[in-house]
Amino acid sequence: IFFRGHLLVMEFIEEYKRVCTDQGLKPRIDVLGLEGQSNVQLNGNCTARFKARVTDADAIAMLTAMQASGASFRDLDLSYNTIGDAMAEQLAEYLKTNQTMEFVNLAFNDITEKGGRAIADALAINGAVTHVNLQGNDIGEKGGMALAIMLETNTKLISLSLSSCGIKTGTLIGLASALRVNTSLTSLNVDKPLLPGVQEGLCVATHLSEMLKVNTTLAELQLSKWKLQDSQLELLTPALQNSPSICALDLSCNNLSPIGGGLVASILAKSPGFVHLNMSCNKIDDEGTIFLAEVLKNHQTLQYLDLTSNGIGERGLIALADMLDFNGSVMHFNVWGNDFTEDACRRLHKSADRIQRLLTCDFDFHMVGDTPQVFLKSGHDN
Repeated sequence: IFFRGHLLVMEFIEEYKRVCTDQGLKPRIDVLGLEGQSNVQLNGNCTARFKARVTDADAIAMLTAMQASGASFRDLDLSYNTIGDAMAEQLAEYLKTNQTMEFVNLAFNDITEKGGRAIADALAINGAVTHVNLQGNDIGEKGGMALAIMLETNTKLISLSLSSCGIKTGTLIGLASALRVNTSLTSLNVDKPLLPGVQEGLCVATHLSEMLKVNTTLAELQLSKWKLQDSQLELLTPALQNSPSICALDLSCNNLSPIGGGLVASILAKSPGFVHLNMSCNKIDDEGTIFLAEVLKNHQTLQYLDLTSNGIGERGLIALADMLDFNGSVMHFNVWGNDFTEDACRRLHKSADRIQRLLTCDFDFHMVGDTPQVFLKSGHDN
């Protein structure tokens, strides 16, 4: 099997050279280097391709050669390039018959509604693709709705990212409706939709709540940059408390107050299987943090906690230090961008042994005389 697969990839390389000659293109060195590979890793956000991004013509030549040669690739990463609808339509034709490709990453390209609809039509009949990332492509409401309709019948897709895709209320309601019947999707990213006002947010929250009452497979829900307010989160809270599957929630960059912090604490209190919580860039302050810290003292599955930039002061940071002394599960802990007073630093430093055992933490200590102070670790740019 390996030998046959290797021959097919060699045939793909030869076919790619021929297609490039026919289309007057210079073969890309990185495509020629795919011989012996099972993944097509051509993301544009790297040094090698920073000034030589993949274009529609480049990608279409490659896909044409794939289809003609029958070569099998598992992953396709064309993120951060300059490809648009022409390539998306070619990829859609390829996916209609291909049964080996599982991961498709087209994030941050120039795909619009036309390309989004073509990909949705292909996924409706494709039986192999499990992960699709369209983040940062302006597929709009019609493209988003086509993908929502696709989810009603697709039984293979596990992860879908439509973050920053220009989707609006109709698409979000359509996705909620589709997930009432879909039983395969476990991760949905709908960050930064175009919601014009509070009423639209309340409407969408209502539909999401009804979906969560019946869906038993969705595990990760990302709702960052929704302008989400406490009243909208309150609509979601009972369904999140009783969901048998949700274990990861991203509520970052919203407008949640200490009341919102209390609502999330109540969700965690009734969800012992939660593993991931991102509430960075909200306004939960000390009161909301204290609610969360008290619940987390006895919560033994949460692994990731991000409370970056939440207006947390001395009382909240001390409560989090107390929590870490009791909680043994949190291993990723981010709280930079809050008010590290001298007393807060002293209390956190008393838990330094526990903090040093964390797998990731965005701050560390240094001593100024006998006084501990904190600094932002390298690699964190909150």
